[in-house]
Amino acid sequence: RGEEAVEALNVFYYCTYEGAVDLDAIANENERKALEGIISNFGQTPCQLLKEPHPPHLTMTNPKTQRFLGGPFSPGVEIGAQVLVVSNDGRLLFSGGHWDCSLRVTQLGKGKLVGRICRHIDIVTCLALDLCGIYLISGSRDTSCIVWQVLQQEGFSCGLSPRPMQILCGHDQEITCVAINTELDMAVSGSKDGTVIVHTIRQGHFIRTLHASGDSRIPAKISGLQ
Repeated sequence: RGEEAVEALNVFYYCTYEGAVDLDAIANENERKALEGIISNFGQTPCQLLKEPHPPHLTMTNPKTQRFLGGPFSPGVEIGAQVLVVSNDGRLLFSGGHWDCSLRVTQLGKGKLVGRICRHIDIVTCLALDLCGIYLISGSRDTSCIVWQVLQQEGFSCGLSPRPMQILCGHDQEITCVAINTELDMAVSGSKDGTVIVHTIRQGHFIRTLHASGDSRIPAKISGLQ
């Protein structure tokens, strides 16, 4: 409705809008039947949920590098979104791909390393944070995945629990991608062996194994779980 809807060509026949026509107030029977027929044939437009425009997207007017965060990454590891994850409140950076097989936690405000956990026996190849920011899952060349709990202090992320919540196994080759969803109680991992394995988060129970078919033998990304 309104001028913006007209300009966007996002308008419908007026009788289809909620509350646009009061059939009980129409005395002329023929007119009422005609409107009923129009509504029946054209259907009804869904209820308007919002009365105000969506807030505008935030834009970066003066982009510049705030801080360089480096580390001894392992040769051959592509440094990108697969091995770098930021906590939901933007305070911490979780990173993998380090030469010493560690999972590191960096405080973004100060660029200070606040955690270094070595539980995998080979390079951490992928990371994923659940939508609620409660759990982090890491995958490694050692074919295992580990679920970690994100620690909170006064409502803010402050690190990772040093003790793994779950250690998930089942793949025969390097883990290439991971995903996690707390509400579904589901952790999913993909491997170079062409399999995708699903576990529960809280109990670490195996659910099922999916096998890739066709040309795409190596799962590169797991989407749709969030």
